[in-house]
Amino acid sequence: MINNTSLQFSIIIPAYNNEQTIDRAIQSCLKQTYQSFELIIINDGSIDNSKTIIDSYNNYNNITILHNASNMGVSYSRNRGIALAKGEYICFLDADDYFIATKLTIIQKCLHDDPSIHFLFHPFAHNNNSTSIITEPKIWNKYRLLLGNKIATPCVILKNKQPLLFNERMHYMEDYDLWLRYSNDHTIYFLNAALTILGRPILSKGGASNSKIKMRIGELIAYTHHCFHKPLLILSIPFFVALQLIKSIIKTPIR
Repeated sequence: MINNTSLQFSIIIPAYNNEQTIDRAIQSCLKQTYQSFELIIINDGSIDNSKTIIDSYNNYNNITILHNASNMGVSYSRNRGIALAKGEYICFLDADDYFIATKLTIIQKCLHDDPSIHFLFHPFAHNNNSTSIITEPKIWNKYRLLLGNKIATPCVILKNKQPLLFNERMHYMEDYDLWLRYSNDHTIYFLNAALTILGRPILSKGGASNSKIKMRIGELIAYTHHCFHKPLLILSIPFFVALQLIKSIIKTPIR
């Protein structure tokens, strides 16, 4: 049983109708080479077999299972997990993605070497055969976020110290909104190692990213929220609107 006084990571997995992939996601956490973590799984009102699969892990001491009475959305579910998280750091994982086995070991070394890090992210891959370039984390130019979302949620690690929450009123680009808010007060670090495997490509059919117009609108809303906290950026809103139109026309990926 994990001693909460030394618990390093809280991994939060929201799941909605992911019966084909949720077990793989959970197993990728349980098979981590670094074992000081808790796993918080939120079943977001699934109507397939996801609930049965998730409930089969009820007897694990380091797994907490929550069930939403209905489909409340990924932001609500992640926020429930954040509220319960006891680890020093929070990781996110989507139910159709999975971690490579050494992810927490690699991340733990980075955070141990530099405990001042509050926000760390890394790239993703689409298969386990990708060659990862393991380096020391570097400060990432957070102003690149002003050009759009470059950070995938299952690749983010946050320090669990007064963590910010996802905007539950947003149904698209709520992650981008959160990264922008973090960038106001924290340095963003980047580790050039693909430690998360995405179950399907960004913007693929079936994912939330499939609605490209709504994604562009969500990106604009998140950017506008940010501008009201950074008044000098308000003048750049027309440029950002034009950028979203161009990205929609040429179908440029959002990350």
